Amino acid sequence: MPKPGAILGDGAGSPGHIHVRRPRSGGRAVVGATFLILTSAAASGEPLRPAGVADVSVEGGFWGPRIDTNATVTLPHNLEFIEKTGRMGAFDRAAGKPTDGTDNPVSVVDSDVHKILEGAAYTLQVRPDEVDADEIARKVARVIAAQEKDGFLCPRLTVDETRERWEDLRKSHVLYSAGHLFESGVAWKQATGKNDLLEASARFADLIDKRFGPDGVHDVPGHQEIEMALIRLHQATGEKRYLDLCRFFLDQRGHVHGGTERVRGPKPRSADYNQDRVPLKEATEAVGHAVRATYTYAAMADVARICPDHGYDHALDALWEDVVARKLYLTGASASAQFYDEGFGDPYVLPNADAYGETCGTIGTALWAHRMTLLRADARYADIMERALYNGVLSGISISGDKFFYKNPLASRGGVVRHPSWNPACCQSNLVRIIPQVGSMAYATRGNTIFVNLFVNGTASLQLPAGEFRFRVETEYPHDGRVRFVVEEAPDDFVTLAIRIPGWARGTPVSSKLYRFIGEPDTHNRIADAMVDDDGYFRLIRNWADGEVYDLPLPMAVRRVIAHEGVQANRGRVALQRGPLVYCVEAVDHAGQRTDAIVLPDGAKLSTEQRDDLLGGMTVVTADAEIAKEPAWGKAAELEPIKLTAIPYYAWANRGEGYMDVWLARTAEAATPLPAATAAHEASLAASVKSPTKAMEAVRDGRSGPTSDHRPTPCMTLPDTGDGPGWIEYRWDEPRKLSRAAVYWAVDRRAQVYWGPRIRGEDLVMPESWKLTYYDGSKWIPVETEDPFTLRLDLFNEVDFKPVETTALRLEVEFGPAPAAVQEWRVD
Repeated sequence: MPKPGAILGDGAGSPGHIHVRRPRSGGRAVVGATFLILTSAAASGEPLRPAGVADVSVEGGFWGPRIDTNATVTLPHNLEFIEKTGRMGAFDRAAGKPTDGTDNPVSVVDSDVHKILEGAAYTLQVRPDEVDADEIARKVARVIAAQEKDGFLCPRLTVDETRERWEDLRKSHVLYSAGHLFESGVAWKQATGKNDLLEASARFADLIDKRFGPDGVHDVPGHQEIEMALIRLHQATGEKRYLDLCRFFLDQRGHVHGGTERVRGPKPRSADYNQDRVPLKEATEAVGHAVRATYTYAAMADVARICPDHGYDHALDALWEDVVARKLYLTGASASAQFYDEGFGDPYVLPNADAYGETCGTIGTALWAHRMTLLRADARYADIMERALYNGVLSGISISGDKFFYKNPLASRGGVVRHPSWNPACCQSNLVRIIPQVGSMAYATRGNTIFVNLFVNGTASLQLPAGEFRFRVETEYPHDGRVRFVVEEAPDDFVTLAIRIPGWARGTPVSSKLYRFIGEPDTHNRIADAMVDDDGYFRLIRNWADGEVYDLPLPMAVRRVIAHEGVQANRGRVALQRGPLVYCVEAVDHAGQRTDAIVLPDGAKLSTEQRDDLLGGMTVVTADAEIAKEPAWGKAAELEPIKLTAIPYYAWANRGEGYMDVWLARTAEAATPLPAATAAHEASLAASVKSPTKAMEAVRDGRSGPTSDHRPTPCMTLPDTGDGPGWIEYRWDEPRKLSRAAVYWAVDRRAQVYWGPRIRGEDLVMPESWKLTYYDGSKWIPVETEDPFTLRLDLFNEVDFKPVETTALRLEVEFGPAPAAVQEWRVD
């Protein structure tokens, strides 16, 4: 059994010690002179009880300023947004009140109002001085005023009498928005003690319960969320029928009661979109829309935590394993957008620039992981919660708090920018409610044991059977690995502090083979597995004295991460992680140069530097790296030295648009070299498009491949205007002598996978044919070549032709059944 003082390794990577300091005076008598450290503590098997939002005060450190910004910037920004976009006006109109005509009575946008009011209620608990409670109360009253006499509350269907309330339920958002109403009602009651919104929620829930159930209509919501909300409503009111209704909706999935068409889209994937292919208790694969899926799985975990006869154990284990071992991005995101559905793709299909990584989906992953932590009391679930929160969730919001991402790719080729609002606005409103909940997600209890799942600076006051236990945490985590626990008030009884030792601190990024670290850290810079129980927690059992201090040093070396060989997008690539933070490189830190050309050799030394002046303060990673450059067209790339600077992924795209990469090439072969200058780079550019855009520059940006799939690599689309062949043109001020060209075509392979042989108007296919023509001063003349103009995918179609001297060269295409697109067109 390890003893107090065993070496763990401090936050800087040098030897350190677990130690406790006793108060010099004022502390009451305690039993024993040292901590009792258990390394094989038997779990009771009972689920954990989560801390309440009001139980934890988060101040300073990493999360404190973010909760401040949420209260002072993000929440007001979104409150204004729901007014100016007519979202609140829709409730006024449904209540019979005059509006300014901007009301937006669409059922899905009701949820934005409910989520923002829920976030306001949480913020009232953690930053009461920063929120106008009277303003929130007035908005709550406007929502309630729109409720019909029988409890129905959906402005669109109140106003539009031609629509049936429950029509096309499997595609609608009526029950989804109802769920967010219920969650806001519970949060409002917790924040203010007022029952008005909770009672309105219960009236609507009662109406739904009367219609659906074993003796009523058998159907399922089109977008899951009400299931989680019904659990919360059950817990807030004690009404078992809400729990029963939640279980009913979950158990109806996989059974077609509402018709033969389950969801939108062509088969066979239509039933996957909203997890309706098989009964959930039989589910083994995470499929379909990531938000719908993770909300469903979170509700299943909630039911499993409450109901001993739930029957979800096998499904939850299989679904978790499927995601964590095959479908999870390093940032904690999951949606790969492989099938046009913001959802889970096939195993190991994790593209980077084309990653969807919807902010809402990653929030869903964090909520599911939190509930699995409560259900199983196992740190590996909290590891994923932490990964999602610090990376994939926080990347969805700007440092300033008023600009957002809907998608969160792991690579950018320019043009990706944050916006003050999105349509739909689900992600920005979801951020308003998740950020003030982080403190409550940090702690849970079971009996007289406190589980520490996240490390946040601030104070927690938790009620145990033995009495109140109040302690303070002092830390700059995740930028610093030192975490100090200071006991402020403890009951006169033994209390266990079960501290999660993150998987990354023990040598595993995730609890699967999807990602692994390479290269050994300093021998003192890891925590020995012998110090940690099988469930991932380090336990201290003690009759604590007021004022006692416990210091935990966590290792914070920068680690290289590689992906499973099945992840084709990351073969030959490496990512950087320090603590829970995933890092990325941006062009802005590298003189604007393309980051996909950077090579980080395995032997390059990785260093850290604290930058308090950068993006709110952070630790950056630096290294002597290389950048691949093409000396001449067709010649092998050469490497030149470059100083690499990597920043935490959550902070990218806060300094303008540009290239960004999480996964870096380990060798020149895996990099996309900076292209050699050709005649194309000295020309002006035109095309047969009605509205030329910046996308035209893709044809000479030096990026092509590794395949013709257009999504990971920028391309220019040539639409069929009906006016003859499409064309792209290079034009020079002075005549140029030209004799060769090469074209790399782009197609939409994903559309063909999803839609099958049917071609849609916006799909991209190879043209019927192409040719080159040059301008002789009065007309366009075809170039002379002995070789054919090939149409090959996944490589350049090169052609040599009889030298011409001209001021303009055209690439002309005869269209196939859909638009054509070009990744790159080289000429020289």
